[in-house]
Amino acid sequence: MASIFGPHRPHRPHRPHRPHRPYRPYQGKAQPALLVNATGDPRTTYESARTVRRMWPSSRLVTLRGADQHAVHGVFGSECVDTTVNTYLATGHLPPTDLACDRPSG
Repeated sequence: MASIFGPHRPHRPHRPHRPHRPYRPYQGKAQPALLVNATGDPRTTYESARTVRRMWPSSRLVTLRGADQHAVHGVFGSECVDTTVNTYLATGHLPPTDLACDRPSG
């Protein structure tokens, strides 16, 4: 039976001749990434975003202050956030430092 994801393969149990390797977190150089978070995000707390930022030194954090929702880019109406994210997506270049944007009034 074929599926849209490729040929069907039956489940294969663990093979004893192949030793199980425990999971090891990535130890190499992480690629830079742009993290975006609102201070009032109900799903990913701002403290959690700051922790990820500290653990990922090549990243940058864009903070939307005063916002209380999870989706921010392209949804919340912050020109500061949208421009920063769109520039990153178009060029692949991070801002030189972390950035804090104020909640738009209105």
